[in-house]
Amino acid sequence: MICELNTTGFYTVNSSPYAKEVYEHLGFVCTDTEQCVNGLRFYPMKNDRIFDYKKTTR
Repeated sequence: MICELNTTGFYTVNSSPYAKEVYEHLGFVCTDTEQCVNGLRFYPMKNDRIFDYKKTTR
């Protein structure tokens, strides 16, 4: 799984404006203002919190 392979200590996502609050609830923070690339709007976000993959999949 991706969670097991990540060795950076953080996760990044490009969140749609509609999902931004969900990602914030999960601990992600915006790293820049809203972007628009090829007509797609998104917020670049990052989460420095370490996930315990084994606990979340039980």
